[in-house]
Amino acid sequence: MKETTLTTLVEEKIDFFSKMVGAGCEIKLTSTAEDARVVCDRNLIVQMLANLIANAKESYGSKGGTIEVSIDIETIESEVSYLQPGSRPGRFVRVRVKDQGSGMSPETLSKAFEPLFTTKGPKGGLGLGLSVVFGIVRAHDGFLTAESQSNKGTAVSVYLPLAQEGAEVLGREGWGEQEAERGNFERVLVVEEEEELRKDLSSMLAKLNYDAVFASSGEALEIPATERFDIVLVDVVLPKMSGDELIERLKQGRGDARFILLTENERSPGGAADSVIKKPFSLETLALSLKASLENDESEGRTIH
Repeated sequence: MKETTLTTLVEEKIDFFSKMVGAGCEIKLTSTAEDARVVCDRNLIVQMLANLIANAKESYGSKGGTIEVSIDIETIESEVSYLQPGSRPGRFVRVRVKDQGSGMSPETLSKAFEPLFTTKGPKGGLGLGLSVVFGIVRAHDGFLTAESQSNKGTAVSVYLPLAQEGAEVLGREGWGEQEAERGNFERVLVVEEEEELRKDLSSMLAKLNYDAVFASSGEALEIPATERFDIVLVDVVLPKMSGDELIERLKQGRGDARFILLTENERSPGGAADSVIKKPFSLETLALSLKASLENDESEGRTIH
């Protein structure tokens, strides 16, 4: 991650975003934070904005319309921050993507950031894809809010800490400036019941350029075998069965996926998993394990620390 002037980054990519939405939609960019800098992964920020802009375009259907992208500096006071889960007091760069399209009902909005939720219809479409946005924002120690009304449009606001305020947090152990093996947005299914580890893995996988879907063991078994995943991460301890047992069941119809078991103890070679990661693990350890699994090398059955 490097310090980047966010307005400059968006200006550099505005033609790309315009071509992405086509002639039917106009992207209007405004900024009152031309010099504001954030510590970020430029590629992930572009992906985040592309997802938000694509959803805004989708909301207009075939009629088209205006997509407003605004960049500002906002101060969050302590008496306000507690009203928004995940937020905290401080000064942030706020990036807002707003449309006046179809909008969302309160029920849809409440589910918008769930990993398996989609608005994609039988004829296709992009769906929401906001779980990817959420993961990227978490990887940058930020938070987001969403406002929407049916037939009146949607506004999603992303809050990223200013560079001088975010650098120390992003430099904590396991999240430094070290180069880690990154993915190419491969799909990863994570079966993990512990909420805190889910949050950590969401941030890690987003930073490593993986498209993560989170599920409980029950939810994982309900995912159709036609739903393709490149890697499946499974905790060894689950409520109704062991991680090995779940892997055996998930392998049916998913012969191409690589299965990694997360365990707190030393693990001998063998079992249902292709490889094992011992908890707790660093960002670099996770990155190396994922890459090794994708390359289908000799890591099978090995415990990675």
